[in-house]
Amino acid sequence: WLLKRGPAVDSSWSPQWCVLDQNGFRCFADRDQQLVTCELALGPGSRACRFANIRAPGDSPKHRKEKPSGFVVEVNVALPKQRREMAYFDAEEAEIVTEWLSAIEGWVKASTWHPGDFVCVREAFSSDSEVQVPLKPGQYGLVVEVDGDGDTKVDFPGMEYRQWVLEKNQHKIRL
Repeated sequence: WLLKRGPAVDSSWSPQWCVLDQNGFRCFADRDQQLVTCELALGPGSRACRFANIRAPGDSPKHRKEKPSGFVVEVNVALPKQRREMAYFDAEEAEIVTEWLSAIEGWVKASTWHPGDFVCVREAFSSDSEVQVPLKPGQYGLVVEVDGDGDTKVDFPGMEYRQWVLEKNQHKIRL
């Protein structure tokens, strides 16, 4: 169980059953996992850090003293600061927060794309190629190249050209 803060800095903290698995980071109202209360689309641009970290983003500094075992999850650090999705949690114990941060870091590292990986579009958007092409949820593709900036070229079946997906948009696609 983790405590999760609501969307505003003065929101209350509620207990959530949190799961990090092949589907990503999800929170549920209870252990039965019937009602999803939060879903974070983690990917190569995600990170998590303790509130105590001097570089912790968002509202983290406001919670440092009251939540010493708290941490923040940023879904995509490549987005402009005002557009970044963040979620705030409190593990209530130092040992548990360390385990969560380690698990999230491992998940993010494992989610880094490599040529030969199959990916699926999660959210509609246009590719980042010179000629932008609309990509729809459910479309699958094969990663054919990852450049030094983490941008990815994907071969989507049925498209004349391979499409670039910049790192800032990779949260819209998953492995």
